[in-house]
Amino acid sequence: MEKFDLSKMKQAMEVGDADAWSGLHSDDFEQIEMDDVTPPSNPKTHTKNGLYEIIKRASSNGVKFTVEKMVDGGDQIAYSVTCHIPNGRKIVSNVISDVKDGKINHELAVGARDPEK
Repeated sequence: MEKFDLSKMKQAMEVGDADAWSGLHSDDFEQIEMDDVTPPSNPKTHTKNGLYEIIKRASSNGVKFTVEKMVDGGDQIAYSVTCHIPNGRKIVSNVISDVKDGKINHELAVGARDPEK
């Protein structure tokens, strides 16, 4: 079983490298997102390509990411990610990911965001 490199994922996120991030995720990757605007009864679903574009666009618009509280459980990992938006807003998500063959193939992200300014 190929081991997932959590430190590479942290580095890719924190420098805004969408290509490196993409290489750590399987082609059939799916993320289920729940927060104040996407409740559990109607969560948002992201594909690998969709989230790649979000990370790429956010990074090019000055959004910075901080990854903390990383836990490596082998076939599951967990971490917290904070998006620091240039206007001072923050979005914080706690993420639990399933790992298969050394790549993330499924995530559940539960988050909270500062109100719009």
